[in-house]
Order: sequence, then structure tokens, then C-alpha cells
Amino acid sequence: MKLAGTYGAVTILLIAAIVAVSSLGGFLVLSQYDALREKEGAITEVTRMRNGVIAIVDVVRARDALRDLRDEGQIDSTAGDALTEAADFLYVRADTLRQAIGTSLDQSSERVVRSLDNLVAVLDAVLVDPAVLDTETEAINATVSEATAALMNYYDEQKERHVAAVAQKTHLLQQLVVTTLGLILLFALITTGTAILWRVEYVGRMRRQEAEEKANILAYYDSLTGLPNRASFLEEGARILGEADTPALILLDLDDFKIINDSYGHKFGDLVLRTVAGRISHHFHGHGGFAARLGGDEFAAVLPIASGSDGLQSFVDELILELSANVTANGLKISPRLSVGAVMPHMLTGAEAPTLQALIRAADYALYEAKSNGRFRGRIYDAKMAASLATRREMKLEMPRALARDEFFIEYQPQFNLVTGRLHGFEALARWRRGGTVVPPGVFIEIAEEDDFIVQLDAWVLKHAMAEAVTWNRVAPQPIKISTNLSARNFHSPDLIERIQDMLQTTKLPAELLTLEITESVLIEDWVQTLETLSDLSRLGIKIALDDFGTGFSSLSYLRRLSVNEVKIDRAFVVDIETSDRTRMMMDALVDIAQRLGMQLTIEGIETEPQAKILADLGGEVGQGYLFSWPVTATEALDLSASGKRVALHNGTHANAVQADPNT
Repeated sequence: MKLAGTYGAVTILLIAAIVAVSSLGGFLVLSQYDALREKEGAITEVTRMRNGVIAIVDVVRARDALRDLRDEGQIDSTAGDALTEAADFLYVRADTLRQAIGTSLDQSSERVVRSLDNLVAVLDAVLVDPAVLDTETEAINATVSEATAALMNYYDEQKERHVAAVAQKTHLLQQLVVTTLGLILLFALITTGTAILWRVEYVGRMRRQEAEEKANILAYYDSLTGLPNRASFLEEGARILGEADTPALILLDLDDFKIINDSYGHKFGDLVLRTVAGRISHHFHGHGGFAARLGGDEFAAVLPIASGSDGLQSFVDELILELSANVTANGLKISPRLSVGAVMPHMLTGAEAPTLQALIRAADYALYEAKSNGRFRGRIYDAKMAASLATRREMKLEMPRALARDEFFIEYQPQFNLVTGRLHGFEALARWRRGGTVVPPGVFIEIAEEDDFIVQLDAWVLKHAMAEAVTWNRVAPQPIKISTNLSARNFHSPDLIERIQDMLQTTKLPAELLTLEITESVLIEDWVQTLETLSDLSRLGIKIALDDFGTGFSSLSYLRRLSVNEVKIDRAFVVDIETSDRTRMMMDALVDIAQRLGMQLTIEGIETEPQAKILADLGGEVGQGYLFSWPVTATEALDLSASGKRVALHNGTHANAVQADPNT
């Protein structure tokens, strides 16, 4: 409607302009035509003046003829007839001339009329009595001369007027041509301008339409895979769940997709995503379902399952196998593997309504179970998962209150030098005593990381651990370091550096005694911001440790690119180091890399004397584990720091045995 109104307005404007131009042009042409008609009389008058001049010539010729005849002394009949004929002709011409100038009112015109009257009278007298030529010769000559002079003067004036009239006519014609051309140009400009307006409006409309289409695509479709996005899934998924009799919601996640990106590059990783997305779309559309990419390497779908719960597991197993077909490009070939979590509305327990969000939470928990049990498999949500999920929700709600009620506490894992046996420091470990039972850290930490509570918990642990470390170092014979874990969410919080600076100033702990442990999950979110944060922490003098080294898939690349001070080897490299040559070789290589890069190597999970001896022989610096000590309370850590004792190594004593330092 808006476009039609614009076109209508432009059309009316064009018609009005054409009418105005046409009217103006007609008026100007008619005005110029009237002006030319006014000049036409003046031009005709000049023509008549030419006849008068001819008449004067005739008078002069007649006079000369009479004079010649008189000089010869005879006037015969032939001469008389000629004179009479000349006089008659002159009379006629003089009368015509008199009529032509009779309307003139200026002095020159009056003189001409008067002289012509006198001349006609003289001619009449001559025709009556030719003897007058002899008696009135001077008078006749004077009359003729006067008429001749008057007519010649009038002729000159009329000639000038004629020239002026011609010049004005030429000017008027030029004006007419210029005006006409101007009108044509104006019409062309108006026509062109209107066409341009139409074109601009059309192009603008097409661009607005294209922009709206692109905005719609960006709002509801994923730019990389072409699949519907999360927003589209939330709308369409709710509709399908409401219409289908036995709907199912399925979440899919690529296993170890980060390995693909880091090993083969993001270009190949994008190809894998597009390929898997195409397979997912084809598979679900073929079963009357709807699939979308939620983000990253996670996909979701809803579809009707005619066979109910029994058919869902078969569908999931078939889906996993179909999606794991090889992806090949540029000589590279991989078999993508996915974990799947699925749920149907009737599987939800309790009073929870089977909303889309509730089903997504249930399917996500089933997906989590699939990954926790080895990946590359599918799990269907069941009553056991429902109970576990309900417990997790309860814990999530309880944790902020539990922190306020001092249900959280800290234990400290001692760390010892593998060569000297001296106490090196402690790692702060958060604990939660819930209803008389200590919740495993692997359970509540994971729940805390689902929202911002982990930031609050990290800050609480860090503040108390730093304060305890200050107390230990007052009584310890050597510096005692404190290390604590820093979650990804906390690491990327914008006020991290400011909060840590405040804690250092408040507790008075030297920054070089503080180590912050980060995991691979911290590094994968925002590489540029990660480097900036690590640089800021280093400028404060704080040490950075890369935790759980060996459990990720790109740790060596991180060692190459990051300036970390410490590498903590996961216990996975320790458990079979007594029996596995490959493990010992890998540990030897890791020790060598750390030493060459100037990094401290801390080894976790040391539980036997042979493990400690092998690791010390390989060059390991710092170790922690149940061989040396179980986690201790803050008071026990204070006593251990003050005692100056060291652990007994390589002598077969009990894991917790310590002996006095001979130098103390």
C-alpha cells in the first residue's frame, strides 16, 4: 500500500508538470506570435515607402524631361503625352504613398504629407498650363526638391525601423527556439527524475524485501549448516510436541569435536558439521520430524515415534550408526561419532509438566549420561535419571544457602618435593557437608558450574585459602605455596583481576606464593581474552598451572602457545606407570618438555612407593597423592607447615609416614 501510494503521488506530479509545461509553452508561443503580427504592419509600411521613393524618382525624371524640352525650345505632342502620362502615374503613386503614411503622427510623416500635397498641386498646374514650367520654374524645382528630401529622409527612418524590426524578429525567434528547447529539456528532466524516483523506490523495496528475508534467515536458520537454529526449534518443536500423539525429543552432540578442529583445522571441522547436519536433517525429515542446530556441535530434533518407547531406542541406535559414516575431503577421512540423549513426555516423573523446556532438560541429562558412560552411544531418559536430575535441581537450589550456613569447608591436599621430601605447598579443595553426608566434589562442582554460583564458590575458596596460607608462612621454615582451582566461568568474568588484587591486598599474601589452576575448558571459549587474562595475572606475579594435563586432546599445543608456570600431570599417567613401558616413555617425554620449557611439573595421584620412585627417577619435581597424605584440615596444614618434617621416600614406609627434617 505504501509503495502504491508513492507511485500514485509521483504519477500525479508528472501529469501536473506536463500540463504546466504545455500551458506555459502555449502561452509563450502565442505571445511571440502576437508580437510578430504587430511588427508585420511596420514591415508592410516600409514596402509602401519603397513605392513612394519610386514615385519620387518618376517626378525627378518628369522634371528633367520638361527641363530638357524647355531648353530645346519646343514642346511637341509626344512630349506632352509623356508628361501627362508621367504626371498621372506620379499622381497615383503619390496618392498611394500619401495613404501609406497618412496614419503616422510624427514630424517626419507630416512633412512628407505636406510636400506631397504641394507636389500634386504643381503637377495639376503643369498639366493645365505647361507654360507654368517657364514662369514657375524655381517654385516647381523647390517643390520637387522639398518632396524629394522629405521622402528620402522618411525612407532613411523607415529603413532603420525595418532593420530594427528584422533584428527584433530574429531575437524573438531565438527566444522562441530557446524557450522551446528549455521546455523540452525541462520535460526530459521531469520525466527522467520521475523514472529515477520510480527506480529508487523499486530498488529500495527490493532491498527492504531482501533485508527482511536475510533477517528472517539469520533469526531462524543457522548460517553454517543451513538448519533451523535454536529460536526456530523452540517454536516448531513446541508445535510438533503439541500435535503429535507419541512425540520424542532427541539431543545429539558430536564427540570430541574439538579434536577435529585442533587436528585438522576449522575449515575441515566446518565441513564435518555441515555433513553431519545434512545427515541429521535427511534422517529426521524422512521420519516426519524437525531437526535444528542449537549451537556449536549440538543438535536437537523432535519427531513422532509410532512404536513408543520400544521404538525410540532402536531409532537412536540406527541414527548413531548412520551419522558415523566417514567424512572425506582433501585426502582427510574421519568417522564422526555422536552421543545421543532422548526422552518422551510420558517419561517425565512427578508433577513436572511435559513442556518443551522440561523435555530438553531431561534429554540433556540423558545425553550427559551417554557421554559419561563412554560416548558414542545413546541413552533414553528413565526413572533413575529422573531421580538423579531431581536431586541435582535440589542441590542447585540449596548450594547458595549452604554456603551462607557454612556447610561448605576446605580441605588441603599437601604437595611434596619428590627429591627432598620437603613440603612444597597445598592445593585447596572445596567440600560440601549436606545433611551429614559429604557430597563428592565431582557432583556438586559440576552442578555449580551450570550457573554463576561457581564464581561465588571460587571466590570463597580463594579468599579463605589465601588467608590460611598467610598463617602457614608465618610459622613455616620455608615458603609454602597455595594453589586453587579457577573455573572457566570465573576465569572469563570481567572483574576477575580486580577481585584477585583486592584479595592480595586484604590477605597480604605474596603473589608469587599463589597458583591458579585452570583446565582445558577455560582455554576453548575465547582465545584472545584468555591470553589477555593470563597476561594480567602474570603481571601480578601469580603463577598459572595447567591442570589435568593429559586428559585433554590439545594440551601440547597449549604448552607451545601459553606462558604457564606449572603443568599438573593427571593420575591417568600414574596408575600403570609400574607396568607399562609406553606410560613411562610418555611420562619421560612430558618431564623433558616441561624442563625444557622451564615449567614446574606436578604429578597427581601418587599412591605407591614404586610410583614415587619411578617418577622421581624420571625427573618429576613435585607430587601429591595418598602415598604422602590424605587431604588435611586447615589446622593440620598449619601443624604440618610448622613442623618442618618431610616425607620418607623410597624406604618402604607407610604412605603417611613422615620424619623430622635433620636440618631443623
